Amino acid sequence: MTKITITHRLPSGTTFAVTTEGHAESVFVAGRIADPLNAMIGGVYDAMLVPNPRDTERTPWQVLSMKPLSGGPTPLGLVANVLTRGGVWTPEQVNSELGWHDVGVVRGHLLTLFNEGGCSKFELRTSPSTANPTKEWFTCSPHRADVDEWEDRA
Repeated sequence: MTKITITHRLPSGTTFAVTTEGHAESVFVAGRIADPLNAMIGGVYDAMLVPNPRDTERTPWQVLSMKPLSGGPTPLGLVANVLTRGGVWTPEQVNSELGWHDVGVVRGHLLTLFNEGGCSKFELRTSPSTANPTKEWFTCSPHRADVDEWEDRA
């Protein structure tokens, strides 16, 4: 058995995770396995893994069975759950939604999700020489993002 953490979930129920021991590797979890456990982003599970026959390069593992190891989502999972509600979120908005007191921690979790492929990120840069973005927005549904709706927030 291998310890995994759920990183994102598609509306179809298909779920993805990463191994938590050693080098993190991507894991595919079929909806028929994740749904009965009400698998939440950030949840930690003990899983029986086999090589993924469909996409070994991006997602080398597939879950045959799993059981929960923790009582609730991790802080990363709580941030991810906000994004899965839809819409486009700034780190400040996610921080406010969760009632936390450190936007830097929230931004760190959002960047982790982005780097793991769990969400998309939009950046506002005021000039080509700007090293860091003036504003950032994160979303799990970039195809539905409408800049006109949040342009005035910049």
